[in-house]
Amino acid sequence: MENFNSIQDYREKKYTGQFFHKPGLAVSRGVFHEGLAAVLRGMVSECDSRTLVVAPNIGQSFADWQRTFNKDDLLNRLKPFNLDYVIFVSENESYMFESELFKVSASLHWKSYLQYIDTFAFFYIQLFNIFKPKHFFVGQKDFFEAKLVADLIFDLSYDVGLQVVEHARNTDGILYSSSLIRVSQQFASQVQVLSRTLQFVQRMLSNGQKEVSQLSKLISEFVTSFSDFELENVVFLDAFSLTEVRFVESEKKVIIQISGKIDGLEFKDNIIV
Repeated sequence: MENFNSIQDYREKKYTGQFFHKPGLAVSRGVFHEGLAAVLRGMVSECDSRTLVVAPNIGQSFADWQRTFNKDDLLNRLKPFNLDYVIFVSENESYMFESELFKVSASLHWKSYLQYIDTFAFFYIQLFNIFKPKHFFVGQKDFFEAKLVADLIFDLSYDVGLQVVEHARNTDGILYSSSLIRVSQQFASQVQVLSRTLQFVQRMLSNGQKEVSQLSKLISEFVTSFSDFELENVVFLDAFSLTEVRFVESEKKVIIQISGKIDGLEFKDNIIV
């Protein structure tokens, strides 16, 4: 496994004489957890060349990002996955993430969030043009990014297969994420609010409650029992068009996503019904 300190370093040093039929690509924020492991296992099973790009979140400063993970620890944890390349975005390349256009907050209404699609697209277009993957792997937790990539592949005629890896959860049903790794033990039990709320929504749907306005009200009431959880956003979107829906109808796939904060950390979870 080779690792590079920048994308430019990768471009200058990588061996270009070897041809791969099925190169794979995935992106990580640098914190190792079972969700990332699930994505990497999918890439290992499908691809004969495997590249992981480690980069900041969109809108995150380079300095803040570097404080969230340990490079040597990450590389040690990645060894069992037989990756070919691990590329760490350099500070000089962080312009892709720190532009004012990328300042996106999870607390924004989803319509405001979608206004930044072009800037997210800029990042992924660069990745696809540089690494030329045949397969791109992303977790279902990052549904909006997965949908964006799917649209890019179609609109720009990229020869890339999108592989959306199902959620990885612990025995309590909690979605693995970098925030789960970082949350203090004092608040760890509160993280169950997301999975429990989505289970509650599924029960309401099974009982015949299909109206989104009523479901949203029930969700707000349900999460009040978790005193340390700050609910920020609940969205019901058509899984294809990402437009808001007023009713959850059986003939359409709907993504239900909940996001909020615990101990100052962002958490999100979603289901597709």
